Amino acid sequence: MLSIKLLLPFISGIFNKLYDDLVDNKCLKPYKNKFIMELLKGLHYITFTSVGLQDPLFFIIHYCVNIFNFFGGKNSWENPYENSLFYSFFILWFIIDYSKIKRLYTLDYIIICLSAISCFIEPKIVKIEVSLLKLIMRLGCVFTGFFMVSYFPVSPSMLNVIVYLLGYFLLSTIIQYVSLFVLNDKHTIPEEKCQTHKYYKSKKEKKRKENKKDAQRDWPKNKQRRRAKTLK
Repeated sequence: MLSIKLLLPFISGIFNKLYDDLVDNKCLKPYKNKFIMELLKGLHYITFTSVGLQDPLFFIIHYCVNIFNFFGGKNSWENPYENSLFYSFFILWFIIDYSKIKRLYTLDYIIICLSAISCFIEPKIVKIEVSLLKLIMRLGCVFTGFFMVSYFPVSPSMLNVIVYLLGYFLLSTIIQYVSLFVLNDKHTIPEEKCQTHKYYKSKKEKKRKENKKDAQRDWPKNKQRRRAKTLK
């Protein structure tokens, strides 16, 4: 029965991460369409809200920690849907049954504090959507989550939070690996392959300017060559 209850936060974390990567990860652009994006929005909203109503602390912890992520990396919340969640989920503060809140353990408070700090710092460290550093960090989060669930006593609410994050980070690890070593051209540096439209635009602009400079530099030589051919 416990494993079935934990399935809901686990798949909720997966829905969240899949939507997030389809928005940000350019390597996944061929697999992105409007129906899938709207479906993932609904599935995440339903599953997250269901867990939050059953376990109010699950919602409260997530909401508070994500505030740190918002101030740590505001660019991460530029997407209108993601930004709107702060306002739409705010309604849950008036709906949740506070009598269901159970006591947190000392370890739970330590985990919450570390999670808040990580959410604030990570956007400042990891500035590339697809990178080996991000893969290592995500993999570390997965192993840490499994280790804590297996060997440390945490409250039921924190267990829901960790399982949600396990689904999130596990899928993130898989997507990072696939983006780096499967979807990328073997002759292309991974960090250069899956960048934003802005990156490609600046790269093309830089190359265009370089070609223009080369053409201007070589123009006198080419003119002399053409003149010499004409004289021959």
